[in-house]
Amino acid sequence: MTRSLTVLALVLSPACAADQSSAAADPPGDSAAIITAEVHDFLGRYVTVMNAVDTAALRTLYVADDRFSWVEDGDVRYESADAVIKALGQFAGSSTATTSWGESEVTPLPPSTAAVRTGFRTGLGPEQGNYEFGGMITMVLEQRDGAWRIVTGHTSTERQRGN
Repeated sequence: MTRSLTVLALVLSPACAADQSSAAADPPGDSAAIITAEVHDFLGRYVTVMNAVDTAALRTLYVADDRFSWVEDGDVRYESADAVIKALGQFAGSSTATTSWGESEVTPLPPSTAAVRTGFRTGLGPEQGNYEFGGMITMVLEQRDGAWRIVTGHTSTERQRGN
């Protein structure tokens, strides 16, 4: 059940689909600041759409080609945006879910790519806290036609650790 629910917290595994040979150099300050601000705005929209289980809006936040993949806890879970939408659609109208981000780290890879790392916390149920889980998400985002989209992502949930 956790694997199915983790899709609610989708967000984000560094891997660049395009040749980013210029990304090795530090980006100019203005460029990095602009990319960072745009990506933080994207993350805000993304979590809003996820919490609303707005599958039509969510579809626009992923690349629509065969580069997309999402890994959860060591397994390739989704190989297309459509697979994510289908999984998330199972939750539409059936439960209340709220995901929030922890502190997010954005690494600009100019001119049109960024890596993201963020913690997340998701609560499920009619009242917050009926079931809760969290962990880390990493993503690679790409900007095309003025819009940021997720190319690939990875979610790892917290584990109980023994002594």
